[in-house]
Amino acid sequence: AHLIDDPLPPKTHFAKRDKIDEVFSLKQMEKKMICESLVANKGNQRKTAENLGMPKSTLNDKIKSYKINVKELLAF
Repeated sequence: AHLIDDPLPPKTHFAKRDKIDEVFSLKQMEKKMICESLVANKGNQRKTAENLGMPKSTLNDKIKSYKINVKELLAF
């Protein structure tokens, strides 16, 4: 009887919002990984791109997109 009253589980009602949160989390995780790899590679973007398995041009696009200031990052 419960299934007929409410055919969708409660979680389904929030699926769209969860997906949005998940996307933000993935982007935050990607930015963190890029920053950590840049620090580990002392700002060497070629090595960072190689370690992350992406072309250097993609890394440069992501650095711009995430507004990562490499010099500032290495100052810490």
